[in-house]
Amino acid sequence: MTIMTLLAGIVMAALVFAAFFWSAAQLFQARGMLRAMHGATIVGILLGALALSNLWVALAPVIGVYLAIVGMAAATLEHRWSRLLPLFAVAFAVALILGLPFRGG
Repeated sequence: MTIMTLLAGIVMAALVFAAFFWSAAQLFQARGMLRAMHGATIVGILLGALALSNLWVALAPVIGVYLAIVGMAAATLEHRWSRLLPLFAVAFAVALILGLPFRGG
């Protein structure tokens, strides 16, 4: 593993952490479908973290597809700059789908 791969993983983790807390805040502030999509995004991020910590190589792409769908829905329903934060969850989903955390980049 190169230093750049390690730094990219750290940056990705920080952005996913920010997306998680943004979605948690939106559970209390948003209404309707946006609230539901942020709740589903939180579940997807937690499942993705669980898949990584338990080395669920076969289940991680399935969780990634789920997270990509709900993350894109949350980004579509958001307004202005706050659309970026659910897109960080989508980037995490793409990494899970491609199996990048298990292959080392």
